[in-house]
Amino acid sequence: MKKSDLISLAKDISRQLRKKKLGLESERKPTPGQLAIPDIFFEKNSDGTYPVVALRSYPCEKYLQGYCLPCGYSARCYPQTTSQKRYDSLLDQLQWLLENFDSVFRKRATGELAGFHLKNAAQGDRYMMELSGESSFFSDREIPRRYRKKILTALCNFQYQNNSTFHIILETRPEHFLQAEKSGELKELAELLAQLNVAVNFGFEYRDNFLRNYLYCKDLALDDFIAAVNIAHKYHLDPGAFLFCGGCILTTQEILSEVRAGLTFFHEHDVFANVMLQNIQPFTLPDILWENDYFTLPKPFILLDIIDLLLDFCPERPGKITPFDWFIGGLTSDPNPKITLFNNPHKKTSDVITTNISACFYDLVRYSDVTLYRNRAETLRQTPEYKDYLSFKEKKDNRPYPERYKDMLLFAKSKLNEYIEINGKLHG
Repeated sequence: MKKSDLISLAKDISRQLRKKKLGLESERKPTPGQLAIPDIFFEKNSDGTYPVVALRSYPCEKYLQGYCLPCGYSARCYPQTTSQKRYDSLLDQLQWLLENFDSVFRKRATGELAGFHLKNAAQGDRYMMELSGESSFFSDREIPRRYRKKILTALCNFQYQNNSTFHIILETRPEHFLQAEKSGELKELAELLAQLNVAVNFGFEYRDNFLRNYLYCKDLALDDFIAAVNIAHKYHLDPGAFLFCGGCILTTQEILSEVRAGLTFFHEHDVFANVMLQNIQPFTLPDILWENDYFTLPKPFILLDIIDLLLDFCPERPGKITPFDWFIGGLTSDPNPKITLFNNPHKKTSDVITTNISACFYDLVRYSDVTLYRNRAETLRQTPEYKDYLSFKEKKDNRPYPERYKDMLLFAKSKLNEYIEINGKLHG
């Protein structure tokens, strides 16, 4: 089977799953003709928690086309209304966010952002937020250009009126960011971006081209990513990128090897690392495989190995904003994951050990005490369960990636109709 046929099969499976999911969502929870509240979930940092905000309009185009196979971010119902009303609702969603500033920001974080290198800061509180459309802030389909300027202007005005300071992380696909530069938009927005202490986060996933564009189905050229990173540095936007820690055909050693390769590449280009642990979203290709015992998520102990790699990761980052060079996500998301490394019923790691691994990680994020983390991690590595993990970690698969991928897709195809029928009834 040719590589192009592999992508076509993967996208076909993914499109069928997503079409079913969107239909079920519309039946189960119809939306009004205009959206007024964005989607928000919260991640932990040294300041408490910060909001990850998706301004809703149209579902991600790549999602509808079947790309980004593990993703479930656009798996929601959408209003049937005019494009004008849908885009105007972006400003309503932002207004709701600012009107609920206390509950979304102040009650969840100290307002200090201690150690952050903010270029422009007032004397009052400081808060960070990650902001995107359904997938990409600079997507004209999700947030048209004139609305992007209005959104950034409103945020800038709000921080001045409230004597507070934002650190805004804009999540975007690299090609949308490149178009914003080509059109002159980035130059036009440069002052607003500086006043909001903006950093950009790019989707990337894997350094390996086959894993990025076939296994993940990202549809991203390496040259486009590098060009986007260089432009972000030009505007002092402290670029970060998502690095996927998982993969349905990969062994534990291969997952770690790919993360290591990605970090080396990020170091070369002075990029902040957002390592995303794999989770399972319903109505995705990985969920078909998980439900049919074709693969399971890595054991929780992999998190300690990932952290070890990250503690040695020190890119230059000339426009550095955060006092740390990495982040780990994937344990929470929106929509909520069906399965994570920590609640996976197949994990065969006791709840006590899993809880201790979780505490190790979250305390490191909260307090940045590396010595305490290393001592606690070493204690966990003295347990019999860690020895079981080491044995599991030694498992190999000598087949080349394309062969494994073909087998995986053919298996998923054979289970597709059964999966849709069973999960359609459960979801409804």
